[in-house]
Amino acid sequence: MKSGLGTVRPGGSLNHLGRPSSSLRRGTSGTWRIGVQQVYGEGLVACARSVARVQGGRRGPLRVARAIRGAEAETAETASQVDDADRGSGSPAPTSAAPLLLNGVRLQIEEEVGQILPDHLLPQLACFASFGVEVPELSKLSRMQLTSKDAKGKVLKIPEDVLRERLAWYDSCFDLTGKELGKAVCRDPRILQCSPETTTAKRVQYLTRRGVDKQQLTKVFKKSPQFFRLDVTKSMEPRFTFFEQLGIPKAMHPALLVKDPAIMNRSITSMEENALFLLEIGFDPPSLQLVLVKHPSLLRYNRKSMKKIVYFFSKLGITKNERVVLISRLPQVFSMSLEKNLMAKFSYFCRTLNWSVHDLSMSPQVLSLSLKGRILGRHQFLVQKGLFDKDFKRRRWLLVTDDDFARTIAKCEPEEYKKFLKKFVKSTKAREGAATRKKPTGTRPRGRPRKKK
Repeated sequence: MKSGLGTVRPGGSLNHLGRPSSSLRRGTSGTWRIGVQQVYGEGLVACARSVARVQGGRRGPLRVARAIRGAEAETAETASQVDDADRGSGSPAPTSAAPLLLNGVRLQIEEEVGQILPDHLLPQLACFASFGVEVPELSKLSRMQLTSKDAKGKVLKIPEDVLRERLAWYDSCFDLTGKELGKAVCRDPRILQCSPETTTAKRVQYLTRRGVDKQQLTKVFKKSPQFFRLDVTKSMEPRFTFFEQLGIPKAMHPALLVKDPAIMNRSITSMEENALFLLEIGFDPPSLQLVLVKHPSLLRYNRKSMKKIVYFFSKLGITKNERVVLISRLPQVFSMSLEKNLMAKFSYFCRTLNWSVHDLSMSPQVLSLSLKGRILGRHQFLVQKGLFDKDFKRRRWLLVTDDDFARTIAKCEPEEYKKFLKKFVKSTKAREGAATRKKPTGTRPRGRPRKKK
């Protein structure tokens, strides 16, 4: 096509950097307008003007692509409406291409990823979008495809028809929404690298024979999709046998698996050591079976950390029975840091709030609360209101919601407490930042120290 600009081609108006080519930058504005109008149509003239104003920059190509594709979408939509009117209601509508279907979504994905998506990824992304996968998950998949070095995590290179069949299998096997399916694939993209009919189906059939229903299978899949890559003979069967040896009934295995699928990745030796350790610190076999059914995560905690925490409890004077109650009600105490979390909370409760060790062992739920965000803030607010005294040992003021705490305990409006808490947290962070930036006083000696005679 000839114009005042010279030869202009639809695909040649932008160079490889996404900037206007030399042919678009030459000539007067009127000639430039006519040439662009002939190439792209009237709807893209304003877009091409914005392209001509782009002067480099790292995100320049992305802005150019968004402007061009936005105008192309409007032009394509108008053209499709005209075609429908010409064909009449009796003629079937043609199938739209994946890039046009994904045009609006593509702009959002590029905004999240920070770069232009290659056209060869659009069919696979459109396939995911057809199953209800949302933009955040599509962006993660695109980022993994473009930046990850793990070839097995790049699922957008799978042929579209194969990808659609595998996604349809997972969608029919589990009760998943599009967002949940996208999150599961982002968590473990390898589940799409092989046919589920020959791999995942075997695991599903085995778990179904052990009494795991479809709803429980869905919960396990959402929590740990990589679980369905474990070998049935070498991984699943030995661990279920170990649970039976612990005295856990076979009927309770599905509930145990749903609560913590990650225990199936732990070695049997480490789980045996944790079970023996719990028996040593005061649990008997019946109570151990009950606590493991409710909290199977006790089998996968680090045993060295567990020993340190139990030793700390014994030094505080917590008896064996109190220790069993504390661990049964708050098993995640073994996941807390002893130095940074537990010691600070025990010190604050016992010294400042005048709680006893017995109070904490009987109400260990308060130890799971944030010291700076919940405990300190509410304590200081009650002190400011004049409603706190040394005998204020009720745990309710810590466990209720912010609105209930403000209305029933602090006797004020929730907005007043939230305003105080926001200001308190901000001042606490400022003091901590100032303490970390403070330099030590004195001069540091240089050179080697002199040897004493």
